[in-house]
Amino acid sequence: MRSLKLINNTHPQTLLIATILLYVNALLSVVNVALYSGYSPMLSVVGIVLPILGAYGIANDKKWGYYVGVVAAAVPVLLIVLLVVEFGTQVITGDFIQILLSFVPLILLIHPQSRTYVNTWFTK
Repeated sequence: MRSLKLINNTHPQTLLIATILLYVNALLSVVNVALYSGYSPMLSVVGIVLPILGAYGIANDKKWGYYVGVVAAAVPVLLIVLLVVEFGTQVITGDFIQILLSFVPLILLIHPQSRTYVNTWFTK
């Protein structure tokens, strides 16, 4: 019987770190929702549920998990890019760590090593 995992240590380094960072981003979203009451329910779902589902799917070698993880990692990046286009770079100067944690999972997930591994070993 195959056990379900939260983290898969047999994955390449890019996928392993991306999985961990998706969980970290979900945790930070929970903290943001708890601290700031102005969050919409839709952003809460996108910020909390999608990264957890994506990371869990990736850890269990599911292609749907990889695609959900890419979407979960891309949404914050797109929001940051839209804010920079609309308001300029002064928007991003205050929270460099959060911005870094938004970009790195996406970069790791779309890395050629990750994509090759997913196409070779992941199931639907």
